[in-house]
Amino acid sequence: MRWLRGLFRLLRAWAERSAQRRLLDQLSEAELKDMGITRYDAAWEARKPFWRN
Repeated sequence: MRWLRGLFRLLRAWAERSAQRRLLDQLSEAELKDMGITRYDAAWEARKPFWRN
């Protein structure tokens, strides 16, 4: 049963990471600037597969 909880946590983390990357890709230049992130860096992060940190 422990492995099932671990799997559930992993799947939840992957889903959250994927959603965060989609949102990052939609930020405006001004929002990225406020965060100190370049468009290139945001695009690089947003294009990473959900299973990669």
